[in-house]
Amino acid sequence: MRKQGIKYARFHPRAAEVKDAFIRVSSMRDWMAVLDQFYTNDGPGVWPSPTAVDEVNASPEMQSCEAQ
Repeated sequence: MRKQGIKYARFHPRAAEVKDAFIRVSSMRDWMAVLDQFYTNDGPGVWPSPTAVDEVNASPEMQSCEAQ
């Protein structure tokens, strides 16, 4: 589930922060804290481009789920 959170973080307006938060998740409590922090309020989001599948591996910061 953490892997999916990391991948879908790119659609959040604060993508880098959300991705980093999901990377640090190590328990259900951490998971719920990330959801509470970043997904409690319904915001605008970022609409995926038609080439969204290709974007996953395009940028170096989105290629790893490991903390830097």
